Amino acid sequence: MPLDRHKFARARPSASRRRRLQVESLEGRRLLAADPLGAAPLGAAPLGAAPLGAGVTDTAEFMLGRVAVTPVFFESTGAASTQDWTEQEIDGVLQKVRDAMQWWVDTLDGLGSVHTLEFVYDESFARTPFETTYEPIDQISNAHGNYLAEFLTARQMDSRLSLQDAVRVFNHQQRLAMDADWGVTLLIVDASDDPDGAFAPGGSFNTAFAYAGGAYMVVPSTRPASVITHEMGHLFWTQDEYTGGDSWSEHRGYYDTLNLNAADNPDPDFVQEISIMAGGTYRSYAYQQHVSPASTLALVGWQDSDGDGVFDVLDVPLALEGVGRFDAENQRLEFRGEARAVALPNRNPEGSGNDITLNRISRVEYRIDDGPWQTAVAPDRQVAEVAFDVAVPATFTTVDIRAIDAATGVTSPSITVTPLIPGTAPASATGYVYLDQNTDGLPDADEAAIGDVVAEVVAATAGELPVVASVDAQSVASGQVLEDLAGWQIRGTAAKSDGRVVFEGDSGEVGGPRLKWYDVTQGEWNDRWSPYDHLEVRPEENTTQVQVTVVAPAAGARGRLEAYDAAGNLLDRETSPALASGATATLTVADPGNQIASVRLFGHEGTEVLVNRVRLGPQLSAHSDASGLLRFENLPAGRYQVQFDLPLVIHQSLGTQEITVGDSQPTATWGVQRGASPWQNSQVATDVDRSDGVEPIDALMVINYLNRHGTGPLPAFTAGAPLIDVDGDGIVAPVDALLVVNELNRLSRQGGQSAVQREAASGEAADQALQAGGWVAASLEAEAPDRFRRDETRSISAAEATDRVLADPGANVFSPPDMSMNRPPAGGLHGYSGPEDGDTTKPEDPVDAFFLEPLRSDGF
Repeated sequence: MPLDRHKFARARPSASRRRRLQVESLEGRRLLAADPLGAAPLGAAPLGAAPLGAGVTDTAEFMLGRVAVTPVFFESTGAASTQDWTEQEIDGVLQKVRDAMQWWVDTLDGLGSVHTLEFVYDESFARTPFETTYEPIDQISNAHGNYLAEFLTARQMDSRLSLQDAVRVFNHQQRLAMDADWGVTLLIVDASDDPDGAFAPGGSFNTAFAYAGGAYMVVPSTRPASVITHEMGHLFWTQDEYTGGDSWSEHRGYYDTLNLNAADNPDPDFVQEISIMAGGTYRSYAYQQHVSPASTLALVGWQDSDGDGVFDVLDVPLALEGVGRFDAENQRLEFRGEARAVALPNRNPEGSGNDITLNRISRVEYRIDDGPWQTAVAPDRQVAEVAFDVAVPATFTTVDIRAIDAATGVTSPSITVTPLIPGTAPASATGYVYLDQNTDGLPDADEAAIGDVVAEVVAATAGELPVVASVDAQSVASGQVLEDLAGWQIRGTAAKSDGRVVFEGDSGEVGGPRLKWYDVTQGEWNDRWSPYDHLEVRPEENTTQVQVTVVAPAAGARGRLEAYDAAGNLLDRETSPALASGATATLTVADPGNQIASVRLFGHEGTEVLVNRVRLGPQLSAHSDASGLLRFENLPAGRYQVQFDLPLVIHQSLGTQEITVGDSQPTATWGVQRGASPWQNSQVATDVDRSDGVEPIDALMVINYLNRHGTGPLPAFTAGAPLIDVDGDGIVAPVDALLVVNELNRLSRQGGQSAVQREAASGEAADQALQAGGWVAASLEAEAPDRFRRDETRSISAAEATDRVLADPGANVFSPPDMSMNRPPAGGLHGYSGPEDGDTTKPEDPVDAFFLEPLRSDGF
């Protein structure tokens, strides 16, 4: 099905698009009501070789990197033909195109930046011009859609797309094919035999014009190279500066730059500068001298605010997250984490608004004691998983780790590792929790890190804690209008809204609970937040963090959250990826400087989202990972009191500690001392039921607990409970039962079996013993009344189990299994990082097959 050229002429702006497509003409320019990009968003997720953050339609956002240029020459056929390309003309025009592009390369080189610009070409549609039934130069300029539609149909573009969408998809395909960052198309119209080299009168333009933002330009073949250079500027968002062109007050481009060199600038001291975007003599001189004013170059992304040679659009630190640690036993530095390039927020009011970067993770490097940087890994990707270990001398003091982009020199903040303290990415405050075995208050190489510690900020040393509040199903009643919230305001800013927002509980629809704004024109609540219908959050006092959870009501939905200071300056932004229908994403904006005065949430790039949760303020708690590190994010500067919830009952309280949030604070260290387990019998560890003897019931009590709860840390001790932590490490595990059974076998071999044990040797006596252990008996009846029935084929009775333990004691001698299967080594980067095993002596008997299948019960 061919593309409908009439559709292009009648297309109207869609309410679901933010792009305002504008046609730019150099000569004889008149206003044209140009079509914006079509209503259907064309994919915001990065594809193929597109830059990180770029969508299909983001084909010319800033002029750096590698640009794929596709010149398309048109050859008329049939009676309409008045122009015919010759090989000499084709060569000449292609050289003119190359000269026009080279102007931008040479001008960039003259700025002394670190950046490069390269144009690559697909000349196939120039060397073999595309045949059309139209003679383009004899048509009015507006008729270019006729022959462009023929070309796109031949390229098998989707006929449902608008003309501009179809060209951008073609440009995207071309940049992927040529391994480029951007892609543009040049429609070259043969005018070699035309008297004036202009289109027919009556159209919007006489000669050259362009569709800004990476679509295409249309240029008669006889125009000079400076005109093609000018139009290429438009494709990367520059504006006309000549009299009758764009106004000084218009603004766009990645930095949302004002067109300050426009001829109509009203400043009494204004003197127009030589510029490639001006007209006549000014343009010609700019072309010859490779000059243009700062405001013009900023529109294509060439702006260096801090003068370091890196343009602002790429002068953004990389992100490196993960944990580095020193393996003292093997004398190696280990790191596991992720690195990614970070995009500067795109402020362009006319494009898709996607945040895009060309930066890459060229290398991850390390240095020892401020020595030279050395390469650890070289991913050369924009997002990379990072894992390495390298040999380091035992005498080192610090190792720094960073990611770097080789093209710009942009790096990530460094992660610093010491011999005793692991390193992680900088945060408001970081801490390291370890088992202080020698109680000296200092971490040592043989003292293990402790994971799963919860640290809670409970007070500020001076002043008050930051305001923390939420709107969600746990904190707000369904149907509550969100008015008079303590410490903050939530309102809708849609044009048809009266500002009110209501929280509605789960109605069974996609997304569950959600926030709605009141539509005064419809007289009803609306749960869709679009590019034009925003949710606004305003704290009464500035904050450091706001989070919003969005839900996709349909596939492809994308939410965007933006934070602003009191003056309306954008501080931070996060955009969700395209979501599946019903999928959720939690977006976070943060400013450690505590300057967030307002936040806006809306659907991005023509989509709508639902909102089911809003949270104000920083997280006041942190969890240590397996490395023992914990991080407090986005706390305002100050000093805070912290209390700890330790993972094991053998850990002695740390009490209240103080952390300081400010510049370059070192990692705090907290040594946890070990105490006795309240779940262990301090007199005879294997006497679980405190009966003054070791009996089969002692092992069964441990087994019963494992069946109910599994292996893991023990909770706070309950008075009267059996003392099932036989090895005293604060964790209940099969080894605790093994120790009891081994002790039973040892007593049998020594002839030390007690009277109670001898009675338990029979099934009836064992049942009586089990009933005597009231705590276990009650739990067995309540939790699994059939678990020990003799007629249950999947298990055996307690008495039968006892018989198996005591039958032929000499043949049932066994030792504990390799506990590495149950207890990961302390201090390992990925393993369990709790305390070492207890001091209880482990029997050395070999393993008996009985315990490998103790009761054939579920959960063991």
